[in-house]
Amino acid sequence: MRPRSMEVAMMFATIVSRRSHVGAAFAGCRRQLFRNGRVRQRSIIVSAKVSAKDNNQEQLALSASEEEAAYWRSVSDHVEITDSKGIKFTIQGNPLPLRRHRSSKGFIYNPSASKQNLFREVLKDILSDYNNELSLNEHEEKPLFEKEEFLAMNILFRMKRPKSHFRNNKQGDEGGLGRLKESSPINLCGSRVDVDNLAKFVLDACNGLLYRDDRQVISLNVAKVYDCEGQCNGATQIFVRPLSEENIA
Repeated sequence: MRPRSMEVAMMFATIVSRRSHVGAAFAGCRRQLFRNGRVRQRSIIVSAKVSAKDNNQEQLALSASEEEAAYWRSVSDHVEITDSKGIKFTIQGNPLPLRRHRSSKGFIYNPSASKQNLFREVLKDILSDYNNELSLNEHEEKPLFEKEEFLAMNILFRMKRPKSHFRNNKQGDEGGLGRLKESSPINLCGSRVDVDNLAKFVLDACNGLLYRDDRQVISLNVAKVYDCEGQCNGATQIFVRPLSEENIA
């Protein structure tokens, strides 16, 4: 028989051997988990970078679209008052269509509201000049035409020209028409924007300023052409006049 001490030594060696195997296996698992964690962390970082890049590009695109959608008033644009108590004015900026209302989380909102607010701010400035011309109180918050008045409206949408209309795809400082290609159209505009949606944008934006409700507009004449003035950046020309039984035609 083997001595007792030898048996104890062999049992101890077996236990140490098993622990070493378990320790090695555990260490291997730790290394694999660490590698997976690093890979996962690296993938998260890459995804975050890609997401941030996409967000930046989306933000830049949004800023560019907002800048393009801005409306303003030119110094050379004046309010014209006609004999029929009508008003003619021009708002600079590429005309935009009214987008369909959308719903989110049970709420309905207007995607064109921010652009229409820009349009309304310019219109308010124009109407203040109109009130000064007629010596009216510009502080009274009421529409230009009373709710009992029926109106006729003429709208000319001068659409912004694409760069492909110009030589070397540049408008130039001397004005857009000076660099137009011979193959470019002069007036007829075949852009994808529907003329009825352009009109809806204006009619809705003028509520509460020109009239109380666009239902008062019972005669509407709308045209869509390419802009042929200045830098050809687009504009909206509007002529509104009251109607009566005698001048309905």
